[in-house]
Amino acid sequence: MPRRFHKQQGLSLIELMVALVIGLLLMAAVVQMFVGSRVTYSMQTELAKLQENARFAMQFLRRDLSQAGYFGCKIHDFYSDDEVTSILSSTTDSSGDDWFTPLIVDDNDFPTSDELKIRYTQASAGCVVNEDDIGDDYLRCTTAHGFQQGNILVVADCKYKAIFQMTNNDNDDGTLIEHKQSDDLWPGNCVGTLGAQSECTGSATSDPYTSWTNATVQSFGNYTYEIKQNSFGQPALYRDSDEMVEGVENMQLLLGVDTDGDGSANCFTTNVANCSAGASDSQVVAVRVSLLLVSIEDNLVDARPANEFAGTPFEDYTPTDNKLRKVFTSTVTLRNRLIENE
Repeated sequence: MPRRFHKQQGLSLIELMVALVIGLLLMAAVVQMFVGSRVTYSMQTELAKLQENARFAMQFLRRDLSQAGYFGCKIHDFYSDDEVTSILSSTTDSSGDDWFTPLIVDDNDFPTSDELKIRYTQASAGCVVNEDDIGDDYLRCTTAHGFQQGNILVVADCKYKAIFQMTNNDNDDGTLIEHKQSDDLWPGNCVGTLGAQSECTGSATSDPYTSWTNATVQSFGNYTYEIKQNSFGQPALYRDSDEMVEGVENMQLLLGVDTDGDGSANCFTTNVANCSAGASDSQVVAVRVSLLLVSIEDNLVDARPANEFAGTPFEDYTPTDNKLRKVFTSTVTLRNRLIENE
């Protein structure tokens, strides 16, 4: 029998349109899943960055705060007149603050960030005095010290302390530290001798010492933490001129005051006088640090939650963008203040 051939039948217009609609719906679902996963990924990534940045920022702050007020072996009665010689020509640093104040908090009303200044000697960088001449203007260490001309240094044993500026630039074996009278450096030394305990006022204290041999020379740390804009226009935590952590939008500080003498802070405030009548800075035994961190990427939050920062120093803040923000808080004990008060 002869074969019959049938012409191939194509899709009708309706069938083609139905297929296109189904394809578009599937494509839309795939795109929606991709967009959703990308937003979730971006959110999780930025949240992880915030937590990591907060950890680093708190680590730097805790390290310096825990050392605030350490000035060598003799740390009791910070720099009392009978225990210290200061031959620095200026009694204040470049900001006008006393050299010997271990902790200074410049409290600012939000949204302006607070500023924190910390002073201590750095135990990790120092040398032991092998030779000194009380009537002259130098110390010599047992080993090379690594200090540089212009460094502010503290020499201390377990009875006396002295603060001065190193004036020599270099020496043959790296062990010599000169503290000559100098007007070429700032703040400079008003006199060159340490032994008679004569200070810039020209007066001598009541208990002169005779030798610095076996005392320790350490670098004097004077650091300022503040929030500034970095070169990319992002907020960052700075330690002096060094950018430490990007994405720190604000820092608020509270002083922990021990009003009952048990060694623990029972009042946190911006002003010590608010805690009790007659309260003084010597009763500050802790600092509570609150950091507001912000993501670099925008459009991560669809709508800002109500009372987003309730219970924090930033509770009155209502951001106008869609960046992710988190508050991190840590309380740091001032160990050297507790030892001082024992």
